[in-house]
Amino acid sequence: MKTLVCFLEERSAQVLLETILPKILNSSEINFKYITFQGKQDLEKNLYQKLKGWKQPNSYFLVMRDKDAGDCIGIKENLKTITQNGGKIAETCIRIACCELEKLTARKYQKISGSRAIAPHLKIDGSNKSKSFNELLKGIKKLVV
Repeated sequence: MKTLVCFLEERSAQVLLETILPKILNSSEINFKYITFQGKQDLEKNLYQKLKGWKQPNSYFLVMRDKDAGDCIGIKENLKTITQNGGKIAETCIRIACCELEKLTARKYQKISGSRAIAPHLKIDGSNKSKSFNELLKGIKKLVV
């Protein structure tokens, strides 16, 4: 059985993925594990150790981080370097969320309850207006299927 390990910047991403992943992947063939960090600095600081120490066979990794005000390409390159140094680059999908929901909703979006409310309504066929969300779905499918 395969395992998809999701390294996430914050809990709201886990809440979203808990709804989305079983819809796009066969959960009878893939276990989902969520490792949630306390923000982007905690993710970047501890990702190497988590990857290096992961010994379970047939594991694949998703690393998700918000862009915030940073440079998308620079953020992704930094995460690639960490992943490569951790010895797991071939089995990892790195995705940067380029537009946070709280910005789109004039800061009315509450991260965890908002993720829980919106997740069931997201299209999983690649037809979302959000290019980064569509890329997330495509990357996950390509990684594990």
